[in-house]
Amino acid sequence: MSVLKRNSVYFGGGVDISNSIELPKPQTHTAAAEESGAAERLPEPAPDPEQELLEQKRRLEQRMSELDQRERDLEQERKSLEEMKARCVEQGKEVILEAKRRAESIVSAANDNASQIISDAEANRDSVFIRAKSEGFEQGQKDGREACLAAGRDILEEARSYAEKINSEKEQLFADYEKEIYDTVIAIAKKVTLDSITSKDSAAVKRLIKKAAKEFRNSERIKITLSENGANEELTADYEYLKELCGGIQYVDVELLPEAEPGTVIVDNGSEIVDAGIQTQLRMIQELGSGKFRAPAKKKKSPEPEEEPDEEE
Repeated sequence: MSVLKRNSVYFGGGVDISNSIELPKPQTHTAAAEESGAAERLPEPAPDPEQELLEQKRRLEQRMSELDQRERDLEQERKSLEEMKARCVEQGKEVILEAKRRAESIVSAANDNASQIISDAEANRDSVFIRAKSEGFEQGQKDGREACLAAGRDILEEARSYAEKINSEKEQLFADYEKEIYDTVIAIAKKVTLDSITSKDSAAVKRLIKKAAKEFRNSERIKITLSENGANEELTADYEYLKELCGGIQYVDVELLPEAEPGTVIVDNGSEIVDAGIQTQLRMIQELGSGKFRAPAKKKKSPEPEEEPDEEE
């Protein structure tokens, strides 16, 4: 209870001016404890909004800097791949030109050897005929014909061996380097394509979806399965644009799979499935190329022509 002292002064007119002093009531031990607990339960001061804004701005600038660095790294890597591709193509051209020069040199040497062999055969034929005339015209004519036929067969056999050897080495050389160039180009295509589809650009995926959806233009509902990444999430967020991309199909369901290969695009209408993914297309191209560059079957050796019977004049 407070103690109230009242001093009253009455002036004329019955006005009462009161001065009152209220003395505080002595606090008990319980009241002091309650005040102490209340002081301890005071909420912490709220964080400074301006400081939070500055911190968010700093984190955003750091993220933008990391993205810029990533883009620069990707550009540098793309340039390196293009330079590697150019070097591979140039090296392949040089190898092919060198192989062509070697083949022409071998053919030229074979022609020279064949001419020499023919000249020697003609010289031998003349000597045979001379000896035949001395021993007897008929016997000499027979011996000369046999010698000419034998020399001709030898010349043809040697020329054929040279030609087969040249063609075999030339085709094998071309096939070996063409396969290496093809494998290099496929590896570069995979690298560049996968880098493009894992970035923010979803243009490649849009083209694949649009092309695959043409197969289901008469369907009322389709389901599209994509690999989960930022670009695909942004694409699927705009449902109306996705429907327009699919040729106006009424119902378009989208499934994002985190475990799917990058570039996965699978379209399903419940009765038919089309796999238009980039990885699938690259595998098909590589399989076709691998079939093209298989080693050709060896040609069977052609039988030698039968010897014509001798004719006497």
